[in-house]
Amino acid sequence: YLYVAGMTCGSVISTSLGNGQILTPGVYCTGAASSLDGDLILDGQGDPDALFIFQIDGLLSAGILSNVILINAASLDNVYWQINGALNLADNAIFKGTVVGNGAISLMEGASLLGRGLTRAGAITLNNNTVGPGPAPLPITLTSFDANKCDTKTCADLTWKTAGEFNSDYFLI
Repeated sequence: YLYVAGMTCGSVISTSLGNGQILTPGVYCTGAASSLDGDLILDGQGDPDALFIFQIDGLLSAGILSNVILINAASLDNVYWQINGALNLADNAIFKGTVVGNGAISLMEGASLLGRGLTRAGAITLNNNTVGPGPAPLPITLTSFDANKCDTKTCADLTWKTAGEFNSDYFLI
């Protein structure tokens, strides 16, 4: 917590995050309690080691169906949220990265924390949530997938090839 809190801020951003906002790698800070509504897009710009650090000086609340989206090689392993207060994720919010907080962490019904949630003070409250490293990889290595329209409106010809399959006995489409 203290290590991330002590990093030099690269950009002061608004306390209102999301609504299609796109951020590139860097250290971002807000001067007060903040909110996340809609989609916050973190663009790794093709660098799998791209680092995103957020220093929130107070509570962080993510609204219903809010979503942190990682694109262009951004990795949840390189996203850190230092929150000097509580974290509240509303129903069905999807939050990504490592939270190092100084208050309670509350996940409402169906909210997901893909990463880790650590707190120096306060409880962690869960309500039918997904918490962890994110979705597991598929048990196949897909090398090609093609879809072609048939002669009728209700038909498609699907073909695929795999290079390897693990622990699977059929495909369901």
